[in-house]
Amino acid sequence: GFTWTVQQIATRDNLHDVVFVDSQTGWAVGNSGILLHTADGGGTWTSQTSGTASNLTCVDFVDNQTGWAAGLLSSILHTVDGGVTWIARPLVEAVGIKDVDFVDSLNGWALGWASDLRIWHTRTGGAIWENRDLPKGTWGLNDLLVFSRNSATSRPGLGFGAADKHGDPQRCAAIRNISKS
Repeated sequence: GFTWTVQQIATRDNLHDVVFVDSQTGWAVGNSGILLHTADGGGTWTSQTSGTASNLTCVDFVDNQTGWAAGLLSSILHTVDGGVTWIARPLVEAVGIKDVDFVDSLNGWALGWASDLRIWHTRTGGAIWENRDLPKGTWGLNDLLVFSRNSATSRPGLGFGAADKHGDPQRCAAIRNISKS
């Protein structure tokens, strides 16, 4: 992180998130469903077909084959072949996703909004998502940090909400865990 090099990519679309699973293999997502892949540490980027024209705001991979991407659509995209093909995993409600983070191929969390800010949890690789209600008025959350299959935290923007180990809402507070036992 001491030295940064500008990387040229063949897109004029805004990029919103990037993830690397090792020093060479990574993905970036952005406006208009753009999904880019690198296998040489960012030296070159190739387009992958996301299957959506909606803006993608987040991407996460747990290895060089298994990943998720989401954004301004009512589903979370999932791949098990390094992004060659993506399958939409619909959520029950119309939402926009700010961040998605997985600890392994089955257990993950998504942060987004429907009528208000929400957090969803999956234990099925995204096939089924369970809503974890946050207290009314929770706002300002921007991304997630997952550190175990049952627990996540968020980096607050202007506010923070949390749920206890049983998924029950708690008061807005400073950094607290969002977990489900």
